[in-house]
Amino acid sequence: MHKKTIKEKVFGTSATIIYDCSEEEFAEYMNKKYNYSIKRIFSIGKTVIVEDDEYTDVIIWIHSPKDMITLSHELLHLITFWLKTYYEIPLSDDTEEVYTMLHSSYMRESIKKLK
Repeated sequence: MHKKTIKEKVFGTSATIIYDCSEEEFAEYMNKKYNYSIKRIFSIGKTVIVEDDEYTDVIIWIHSPKDMITLSHELLHLITFWLKTYYEIPLSDDTEEVYTMLHSSYMRESIKKLK
């Protein structure tokens, strides 16, 4: 299991990407670290948002760091959470560029760190 933290400066958001482990190992990690139960669905990626009174952690699991399609998919869950839910910025014609720029930023940093 490997972990990389990706930080974005404009909104001050971040995510931890966990990779090179099975879904079962990821579920065990989440249970141990966060007391968070993962429902196993035999997938190749997952985004988990852990909110507490003191912090919000976004954790992305992908089975392989080379699977950019799954990473991009999971990053869209992350972007939707940070912008729509956390910052309450609705997705619309006027705001879609904010969503795409944040996605680009996370993809760029993820590719750098997962090499």
